[in-house]
Amino acid sequence: MAFFTPAPHQRIVDVVSGEILSHVVEVDPVAGRVRRFQVEDDVFVRDADGFVILDEAREIRLDVPGASTGVVADTDRHEDAA
Repeated sequence: MAFFTPAPHQRIVDVVSGEILSHVVEVDPVAGRVRRFQVEDDVFVRDADGFVILDEAREIRLDVPGASTGVVADTDRHEDAA
């Protein structure tokens, strides 16, 4: 898989720390790579060429708030009343 830009409603979560990553430009969840803007004191950090983009190796997960987790209740289990 290659890098892609996450949709605005997706959350990018660091699996190890549980931190929700902000200011994400693009992700590659298979390779465990995140590119995001560097922000300090709520201000985007600039260099001579523009904004600083961090390229990080992290174990990440993509979450969609309100989406099903894929867990389905076991409704086939019945107690015999006999």
